[in-house]
Amino acid sequence: MSKLYFFLVLCFVSLSSVAQLNVDSLSHINYQQLHGADLNDVWGYEDEQGNEYAIVGTSKGTSIVDISNPSSPVEVFWYPGTESIWRDPCVYGDYAYVTTEAHDGLLIIDLTPLPQSTNLPVVTYNGPAGQTWSSAHTCFCDSQGFAYIFGANRGNGGVIILNLNADPMQPIEVGAFDNWYCHDGYVRNAIHTCEEIIWSPAIIPMAS
Repeated sequence: MSKLYFFLVLCFVSLSSVAQLNVDSLSHINYQQLHGADLNDVWGYEDEQGNEYAIVGTSKGTSIVDISNPSSPVEVFWYPGTESIWRDPCVYGDYAYVTTEAHDGLLIIDLTPLPQSTNLPVVTYNGPAGQTWSSAHTCFCDSQGFAYIFGANRGNGGVIILNLNADPMQPIEVGAFDNWYCHDGYVRNAIHTCEEIIWSPAIIPMAS
């Protein structure tokens, strides 16, 4: 993932900071010029042929950039969205999941056509009937095929757990923790962690 790390640095670190870190700038994409957009977050994906991509969350949509040649990154896909300062991607298998604090729901992008085609199928998910939500602060996908949605505009904004295994384009909600708001989180070694709590096997307060 070294190419992705370089791309992340190029997206979020100013030129003066890069110089201080003794990192040379190989290339960059000007998102203001391309889409009039600012950047929020980035994730990585590798296709079946070993090509590497950056999934970039911007203020005006989601960008997929081929960074196989880090000296010449190329945007290969753009999906516009409602303007928001927060757009957060994650990847499970060959699918990208993108949350935003705009009311666009969970964007799901099928990456399997890459690299032969950049015509990528897209759907949005808003939760089951009677339990819908339209915005969320962030998301995380674990290696077991579960996506965790943090800070959604439903209930207290806790954690919504989605099963992606049956059909990654049509998640199934299988659980939720909504005792209080959870800003962000990740899963490691079957331990579910967020800025407010750790649960399973015990609930332990954490500093935010």
